Amino acid sequence: VWAAFVGPTGTGKTYALAALCSALAHSGFSALYARANDIIDRSSRRSLAEPKYGLAQDYDFLLVDECCASRCEHGSFFDIMDERYILGKPVIFCGNAPVYGDTDASIAFGIIGPRLSDRFFERQGKIIRFGWESLRGNHVTPNRSEQDSL
Repeated sequence: VWAAFVGPTGTGKTYALAALCSALAHSGFSALYARANDIIDRSSRRSLAEPKYGLAQDYDFLLVDECCASRCEHGSFFDIMDERYILGKPVIFCGNAPVYGDTDASIAFGIIGPRLSDRFFERQGKIIRFGWESLRGNHVTPNRSEQDSL
């Protein structure tokens, strides 16, 4: 199972990801919730002699928040996700939907980058859209010219 929770800020993606992680753990699976940057930081501090930083094999489910293509294309992050892909282990990504496309392919490309997108769809990855306005009540949607400058 590979999936991605995508949508604007404040729509409950992180909350849903954390709740899913808790439900998996209560069901007897090992599950880790982590932000993409934390995975990158953790992997860069560990010895290269250690097997794939422990994240590739140690958990039944890996749930990764705050994904964007620039983070997911980072060498160590990509290596961990690629190892999970090879092992057939599930990953659920979470990130803000890109402003430049609305197809599943363009959304995956914006959230996890081209290399992981290819693996994502080979694993029949599912894009789960959180398409409502912010639940925080303070969501700001940039106009088209502001989106283009992002």
